[in-house]
Amino acid sequence: MGNVRIQEGKIFVNDMVLDPSIGGGALTFPNGSRLEADAANTGARLIAGTAVANVGDVASLRKGSTSVIISALGVTINAPSGEEILLQGAVRIPLASVPTYTGTGLPAGTLRLSTSGRLERADGT
Repeated sequence: MGNVRIQEGKIFVNDMVLDPSIGGGALTFPNGSRLEADAANTGARLIAGTAVANVGDVASLRKGSTSVIISALGVTINAPSGEEILLQGAVRIPLASVPTYTGTGLPAGTLRLSTSGRLERADGT
């Protein structure tokens, strides 16, 4: 009827397609981007080219091999191998949340990166 048609279990509205057989249900837009159910994450996923945004039990943004993942465990930032993570503006870390290390004789509060890559602060002993 008009610009809406139902065909082979799909609903077409102009150039948009609602297809329950893709990803647990998906809406594909004329430009090729798609909004679909994400059962594994109990949420939804938006795909546009090589960019993907997930919302649900975990929230994430991904572009190629770069991603930011937010979960109950914290925030993970992944950059492509050999590339930098650029943080613009002030980065504040509450010192109380940084684990301490002992026995170095360094002044209390001195920050270091451990050999495993952890940020630690001296306790002054």
